[in-house]
Amino acid sequence: MNELPAEEPPAVPPSPARPEVKLVDPAPATPAELARRSAERYDDNEAGLVGASRLGRWLAGWPASKPAGVEGDLVVLQLDPALGELPYVAEAPGVRVYHAAEITRLLEPRNDGVTAIGTAPANGVRIDSFMRRFDIHPNHDFVLFVAGEGSATSLATLARAWLSFRYWGLDHERLGVLNGPVAKVVPAGQRRATVAAHPFTGTRRIVTEERDHFALLADVGAVRAAIGRDLIVDARPADEHAGAAFGASALDETCLDGAPLCTPVFSGRIAGARSLPSASLLEDEGAFKPRDAIASLVAAAGVTPARTAYVYDLEGYGSALVAFAFLAVVGQPARWYAASYLEWGALNASHPEPALRALAAESPWRTDRFPELTEGASAWADVARGVRPLVFDGAAARSTLVQESDAKYKQNPPPLPAVGAGQDGC
Repeated sequence: MNELPAEEPPAVPPSPARPEVKLVDPAPATPAELARRSAERYDDNEAGLVGASRLGRWLAGWPASKPAGVEGDLVVLQLDPALGELPYVAEAPGVRVYHAAEITRLLEPRNDGVTAIGTAPANGVRIDSFMRRFDIHPNHDFVLFVAGEGSATSLATLARAWLSFRYWGLDHERLGVLNGPVAKVVPAGQRRATVAAHPFTGTRRIVTEERDHFALLADVGAVRAAIGRDLIVDARPADEHAGAAFGASALDETCLDGAPLCTPVFSGRIAGARSLPSASLLEDEGAFKPRDAIASLVAAAGVTPARTAYVYDLEGYGSALVAFAFLAVVGQPARWYAASYLEWGALNASHPEPALRALAAESPWRTDRFPELTEGASAWADVARGVRPLVFDGAAARSTLVQESDAKYKQNPPPLPAVGAGQDGC
């Protein structure tokens, strides 16, 4: 690592303009309206973070025990099989279960108008293809995301899927994440050796969800504007928050020399960010701690419902866990900065190696303004490891292209994509 220069940084330019985005819903949801507080016992929840006992009651009699307002099926999407002879949640009357490794495709790299790095909720075609694959009726069915084996990564994958569906307008009351893996929390009597094939028969589309939840996703411009006004929460380990270490992404291969495990270009944290490591919210085996324990950690970090929290980490996994916990467990208004520090820590024009300068010196999107925009920065990434984002327009007027594109998709959707067995994509 190379030490950062000590010279006086240039003045911070005004935040780029953020025009109003015309959306389908005339009354877009605010972060406060998207937040829900969990029951003290997750087994008492009928949506959000769902306990195993609640799932057991649903499997024993879905028609009689389904949540109020849900007319359709319980669609269980299981990310991976549990080990052993009974790897899957059992089907039952009104309950459909699928092995859904495609959950990982609910997020993808998107062009936000400035760069494409990290991930954001998948575009409308991919979401519609996903719903067609699993025959999901977004206004009728209840979708439950579950993992077979437990890990922080698998739970974060489920949280990312939940956030993606919420972003696209699905009601909180029609979505859930099972707290804990099938291998640990679902008894053998509620498990089976096989699951049904993907039906590919869905006819309903995400455009039937007219609710506008696009405020859930925070772009780099929104985060810049939040500095000094709202709460910013860093879900990375404490040493990365302090600027003493570089996180390495196993998911990004846009390093300068194509090596895996890319890092941000400079260390540090977004100015004013409070530390709340995602690992602190979890128990072993890929499950969240009890609600009140999480609430205590959130309060200790100085996060209160009176202000919206902008949540980031390295690459959008740990931040998904924290954003989910905020929105579905403790009822904290939040926006998820999915591109996270992998994007923020790359938008520079001053790295000693010119090849790692993503922006021109005059770009309004530079985040290498120390300490006005980035605090705790103490080192540059090595040339071989520093991430090299795909920059579309370093002089762009806004970074809301993802939300704008998705709003246009809802207003004028193309023909339903044809997706069948054996085809790639969702």
